[in-house]
This record gives sequence, C-alpha cells and structure tokens, in this order.
Amino acid sequence: MVMITGHEDGDQIFMDDYPYQKGCLYVFDKAYVKARSLFHIASKGAFFIVRRKSDLDISVERHIALDEDNGVLADQIISFTGSKSRKGYPERLRMVTFYAESKNEAFVFLTNNLDIPPHIIAELYLRRWDIEQFFRWIKQHLYIQNFYGRSVNAVCIQIYVAVITFCVICLIADRYRPPVTRYELLRLLGTALFEKRELSDILEDLIITDNRQHEEKEFGGTKSLFD
Repeated sequence: MVMITGHEDGDQIFMDDYPYQKGCLYVFDKAYVKARSLFHIASKGAFFIVRRKSDLDISVERHIALDEDNGVLADQIISFTGSKSRKGYPERLRMVTFYAESKNEAFVFLTNNLDIPPHIIAELYLRRWDIEQFFRWIKQHLYIQNFYGRSVNAVCIQIYVAVITFCVICLIADRYRPPVTRYELLRLLGTALFEKRELSDILEDLIITDNRQHEEKEFGGTKSLFD
C-alpha cells in the first residue's frame, strides 16, 4: 500500500492511520519512535523494527545469549522508563545492537518480534534503504517535473504511467540496441507519438543518422587531396 501525503506534513502524523495487518512486519527510521503508535502496531498483531533514539530512556531487563559472531553486539529485553513512553508502550520490547562494518557504525534497533534471529533484524532494516534508493531512482529517471493533478489518485496514476513508460523504453533498448541513451530514446519516441510508423523503422532511421554523424566527425576534419 502507498500513502501519499503533502510535503508540509510529517509522515509520523499518519502512523496510526495506516491499515496494519496481522503478522506483517513494518520497518521505520528512528524519526518514527512514538511509543503510543508502536503499541498500536503491536495491538494489531503486527511487528515493527525501528531505530532507537539516543535520548530514549530504557531499562535492560534481560540479556539474550548470542550464538554466533555475525555483527550482533547485543540482544536484550528492555522496557521504557520515561513516563510518557512507558505509558504509551507498557510492555517489554527487544533491543538489538548491530555493528555494520561497511559503515563502521553501530546501529540499535527496537522490535516487538522476539523470535527472528538478531542479525535478520539488522538485515531487514538495511533492506529499508532499497525504498530510499527507489525514490532517488524516481527522481533521476522518470523525469516527473510537475504533477498534472493534486489528488492522490492523479499523483499515483502519473507515477505508475512514468514507471511503465520507463520499463517499455528499457525493453526496447534491450531488444534493438539503439546507439543512444535511454533518455535520448525516450525523447525520440516522444516526437514520433503521432506518427503511424513501425518502431523498427524509427529505430533504423536513428541508427542511420547516428552512423552519418559518426562519419562526419571521423572524416570532417580531413582535407581532400584536391583542395
């Protein structure tokens, strides 16, 4: 599910509005450490993984033995001690400390899932960056300069159309191997939208034009012997 919000609203505002499903696991950044909202997720029978804020007051109640050396520094059962956070989340949680060698940094995660291995908790959180990279990919490749509509449905449709268009361009580039970048191919096909021509003919003209330009660059600077 995708929820689209305005840039002026923080995503945390909508944590309680999301339709959490029983048995599913949700991964959040530390900006989403809201005890009451996390307890709301747990009450739905769902699970969460979230980074701990450094100023969050906790009490360690039990240490879980570590079976292997896989970057996990600690696996603990904790509870909140702050008055507001303890009231918002009165039950125990699990806290996993993981050292990421690639970043030379230790990460601390909170979760209500007591069963999955601790290194999997860290791996699932790192997978969250795939979403961040997807948003970056959208900005770099889909060329959405402006949204034509302001409703959620209009925004979703425009994004879906842009993704589908990019996928079609990739399929064309993979099959015909035109001598241009995907962006140039998109621009070329955009100018031929209203032409009743075979795709292969358009691409053939493109190859001929590219070869001609290559020859002009290669021989254009050479003077004739008869000049």
